Amino acid sequence: MRRILLVASLALALMASAAPAAAAETFQFRGQGNWANASFSDVPFSEETIPPGTYFYTDVWASSSIVTGEGQTYEDSGVCVFHSEITVDADGNWFENNFFGACGAGQLTIARRLGGGSVVATIPMQECLNWDKDTGECLEAVDLGTIDVDLTLTGTGATYRYHGTSSGGSAGLYQYSQHGTGSSRAAVPAGTLTFTTTDGSVTDLTGGVAGWASLQQSRDGYIEVVH
Repeated sequence: MRRILLVASLALALMASAAPAAAAETFQFRGQGNWANASFSDVPFSEETIPPGTYFYTDVWASSSIVTGEGQTYEDSGVCVFHSEITVDADGNWFENNFFGACGAGQLTIARRLGGGSVVATIPMQECLNWDKDTGECLEAVDLGTIDVDLTLTGTGATYRYHGTSSGGSAGLYQYSQHGTGSSRAAVPAGTLTFTTTDGSVTDLTGGVAGWASLQQSRDGYIEVVH
């Protein structure tokens, strides 16, 4: 459903960029998208009680979408990586010791019928030292290094298909109905995922564990109505 919501938001963005419409004018948009996620962690989730210790968790998210309608085309794609280090004490309390993440351009490829896919990206890591409080824009940043992603995702197990419709909006503003179909499948990740600091230190963000992943594709048609 993530892809349905994203493609719907892109369609609304296209409408917002267009000239004001007359009452009860109808717009139709069509969209499609790919989505993938890979996770790596040494937290022993299979155990009923997590033993005290220090663990890590790394998430990779990748997406690509395209929406066409009313003579316009809007494309959106990107790759995000988030890494955290966690401590569990003797009482079972969890504490996050370290967290960082970054998003950037990348390439997501998914094979037909979710047979497999790949995620490739080189994402700059920066720390913002000074923010514009009004706009949220970073005014001063320092480079920390780069995150390099080169993962192959191999589909495994059954493929699940979904179909759904929904509607929303409010009178006097945009009102819409949407129709979505798609499929998802579990996958096995393999490859490299590293963080290289500016001084050349390299950290393997997979931690050397097997990890797990998922693939998803969607194709959605929308009808948007303005009152």
